[in-house]
Amino acid sequence: MTDGKVYLVGAGPGEVGLLTLKALDRIRSADVIVYDKLVNVDLLKFARADAQLIYAGKSPKGHTLTQNKINRLLIDTARSGRCVVRLKGGDPFLFGRGAEEAVALAAAGIPFEVVPGVSSALAVPELAGIPLTHRRYASTLHIVTGHEDPRKRSSCVQWKRLLGKNSTLVILMGMANLCEIVKRLRSGKVKTSMPVAVVANGSLSAQRIVTGSLKDIVEKVESAGIEAPAVIIVGEVVRMRDKLSRKMRGTSLGGRTVLVTRPKAQAASFRTLLEERGAKVFSYPLIRLRPTNLLRGIVPQLRRGDAYRWIVFTSANGVKHFFDGLNRYGVPAEALAAVRFATIGPKTAERLEEYGFISDIVPEEFRQESLAGEIERQQGDVRCSILIVGAEESRVLLREGLSARGHHVDFLPIYRTELLTGQSRRIRELIRKKQIDAVTLTSSSCVRAFAGLFAKEDLGKALERVAIAVIGPVSAATAHEMGLRVDVVPPLSTAASLADALTSYYLRA
Repeated sequence: MTDGKVYLVGAGPGEVGLLTLKALDRIRSADVIVYDKLVNVDLLKFARADAQLIYAGKSPKGHTLTQNKINRLLIDTARSGRCVVRLKGGDPFLFGRGAEEAVALAAAGIPFEVVPGVSSALAVPELAGIPLTHRRYASTLHIVTGHEDPRKRSSCVQWKRLLGKNSTLVILMGMANLCEIVKRLRSGKVKTSMPVAVVANGSLSAQRIVTGSLKDIVEKVESAGIEAPAVIIVGEVVRMRDKLSRKMRGTSLGGRTVLVTRPKAQAASFRTLLEERGAKVFSYPLIRLRPTNLLRGIVPQLRRGDAYRWIVFTSANGVKHFFDGLNRYGVPAEALAAVRFATIGPKTAERLEEYGFISDIVPEEFRQESLAGEIERQQGDVRCSILIVGAEESRVLLREGLSARGHHVDFLPIYRTELLTGQSRRIRELIRKKQIDAVTLTSSSCVRAFAGLFAKEDLGKALERVAIAVIGPVSAATAHEMGLRVDVVPPLSTAASLADALTSYYLRA
C-alpha cells in the first residue's frame, strides 16, 4: 500500500476569514483531520462529511494525547494510505510543535507538506490596533513563549535583555505565568511605566483587551477576569492603540459583537451591512414568518378588479406573501390595474416594485398613523374600500383610523409570526459571558421575543452592558412596554439606517 501524506496546516489566529486559501483546500480534501485546542471548530465545517475528525488538544490541566502519541497517530494514519491534515492554531512552526512533528514524519519516511498560517503573534496585536513596529517606537521585534518545556532546568529566555530601546515584545502562551514574567521584566532595566496589553481570544467575537503597564497589568488582568488564550504585548507601540483603535472605528463598528434576531430570510443582508462596518455578527433568529393561506378567501374579489380602491402594505414581507399567493392562485397582474397602492417605508415600496407596481403613497414617517392621514388627504371626501395586508399581529391603528373616517376596511393577515426558542439558551449564555456588545431588534415581534428570554425583573441587570438597538419608534415603544432600555433608534426605519445609527452610537461612546 502506498503511504498517504500529512499536511501540517496553520489554522490562523481564530477568525475563519483569516484562513489561507491553501489551508482551506487541504481541509476540504482531507480524509483525517487532527486538530488542536486553539483551532476554531467552525473550520471543521469545511471538512468532507466522511472525514474523520480527531481532537488532540492540550492545556495546562492535561493533554488529550501526548505529543509522542500525536506523532505516532500521524505516522500510522498516513501509512494506511490516507490524506491527513494536522490542523494547528496560528502557524504550525511558531511555538506549535509542528517542527517536532515534521522531524518525526521525516524520520519515518512519511511525505509531508507545511501550509503556513497567519500567526496570532502578528494578527492579534494588529487587529487590536497595536502595530508591532514603528519607525519612532520600535525597530526590533521579539516573539517568545511564556510556557517553556518544563523539563528545562532554567529558562532559555533572556527576559532582562528583551526590552531594549525601540523594541517590542510579544509573548505567546504566557497567561499562566504572567505574574512571573512581569517580575522578570521588572528585574531588568525596564521602567515600570512600560505599556502592556493583554488580548484574549484575539480575532474572535469574544475578544477582550486590557491595557496597563508593568506596574499594574497583573492586577488589571485579574480584575477583568481575563483568561487564556491570550497574547501579551509589551512596548511603547501599545500607546498607539487608543489613537488607532478610535480611527479604526471611525468608519466601522470596529470588531463590536452584534446579535441579529430577525428572521433567517432577512438576516443575511442585514448581517452584511454590519460586517461591512467591521462588526462580528451572531445571527440567531427569534421569530419566523408563516403564510396564513387566508388570501384564498378574497381571490374572487381580487379577480374582479374593482373590489378595492386601495391596497395597503405594512411590511415588505406582506408584499412578498401577497403576490406569491396571487401567482399561486393564478390571479393576473392586470386584475389590479385600477388599484392604488400605499406602503409603509421605502423598503416595502421597493419590494412592491419588484412585482411590477409603484406605490402611490410612501409617508415620510414610517408609521401607520401617517399612512392613514396620507390616504385621507388624497381621497378627500370620497369614501372607498381599502384592503390592508400585513402580519396577523399587526397594530390596529391604521384600520381603526380609516374606518373612523367612513372607509370600508378589510384586513388580510397574510402571515403570522412564530417564536423560535431553539437558540434561547445560547443567546442568554453569550450575554451572560459578556460576548455581546449590541442587540438589534427589527420589529415589535423581535422585541417581545427577545424580552421574553429573561424574567422582567432581570432585564436591567442582564443587559446593563449591552446596547439595545431597535429599528423605529414603534419597536421602541414596544421595548419600553416590555421593560427594555433602548439605546439606539435610527432616523429612518430601515436596516441600513439602523446599522449607521449603531455605528454612530459607538463613535460617541
